[in-house]
Amino acid sequence: MESESSFIAKQLRFFTATLYAQIKLSTRDGLTDLPKNQEISLLALINLAYGTNFIDLNSISQNFPGFDYGSVSMGIGLQMTATVTKQKFQNTLNTHNSNTLLKKNYPKIWFFLLTVEPVSSSVKLSSPDIEYITLFDMVTKVLNNSRAFQASFLDLLKNEYARYFSFNPAQRNSFSISPAIPVPTDLMLFNESISTNEWFPDNPGEGYLKVFNLINRLQSELSKCSLQARQILITIITLAKQPTYQNEKIVVYADAVWGSLNVDENTIELFNYHFNFLEINELVEILDEYQEIYTVGDEAYIKTRKQYVLDYRICEPEINMFSALLIFYLNRHSFGDFENAFLNCDFSKLSDACVNLLNK
Repeated sequence: MESESSFIAKQLRFFTATLYAQIKLSTRDGLTDLPKNQEISLLALINLAYGTNFIDLNSISQNFPGFDYGSVSMGIGLQMTATVTKQKFQNTLNTHNSNTLLKKNYPKIWFFLLTVEPVSSSVKLSSPDIEYITLFDMVTKVLNNSRAFQASFLDLLKNEYARYFSFNPAQRNSFSISPAIPVPTDLMLFNESISTNEWFPDNPGEGYLKVFNLINRLQSELSKCSLQARQILITIITLAKQPTYQNEKIVVYADAVWGSLNVDENTIELFNYHFNFLEINELVEILDEYQEIYTVGDEAYIKTRKQYVLDYRICEPEINMFSALLIFYLNRHSFGDFENAFLNCDFSKLSDACVNLLNK
């Protein structure tokens, strides 16, 4: 049985990695600043983890120079940023040094960096008055404290970021596709099932981002297919041997699929029309399996049998997403839920919150 401390540590680490992955996605799209309410939520966590009393300085004076948060009693200004560059740090320091009152009230500067990666010495400024803290550092600080403190920190985290830990089944639409059903970002349990951490021990956030992107891409490709095409996909998976490993290919003979769907000379054109959606969106591959060589008169011929192969993969972590998802759904939910996910392009049941809700 997993200990309480181990469970708390796992939730904290996966949460920060998930948050980091979201921030990474936002910065990739050109959004370099967090919403203000997001920063305020993080501020409460920083204050608890470090025993500080930082406040929003803009509530004292609009457009407060240098940094947004600070503590006069501790003499520290806090700059929260996802931009980890020497230029960013230098700009803040220049503003700080050029303002006599600012330097007097806040002689020290903390940079809280929204990353799980260690800060390279090449971007740090050589000043004893500057401290660099990452999301990973904050979690480490909490985990070095008592179990009671860890539990109280996790309670605050769940309060500030309730959407990561709660799930409302009534919000799901199981019967129609909606662009309002995004791939969930709280994929701690799914990443645990495919051992993402083992592939990215020094930077798990990179691994979580790759996995999220692959699921997001799979959902996008599925949404371009007709409902009948997605039904063919489910038929292929149903008829194939159930995968044992997350990187296994899913393979089934084409004639088995045709037989199951009652495809004949009158319906083959309609079948091919819908099947083509799967091909052009690179969700299925057609291979010819060698059977035998036979002769007709003096001519030799190779007999083959057509196969449909599902292998939507990345190499690190090494997974075929079809197999990994099927194994996860069978372990945590049901095949019916897996089927609904593909038919409705709705992977919300991958959410940790949804799995935890079912386990209560």
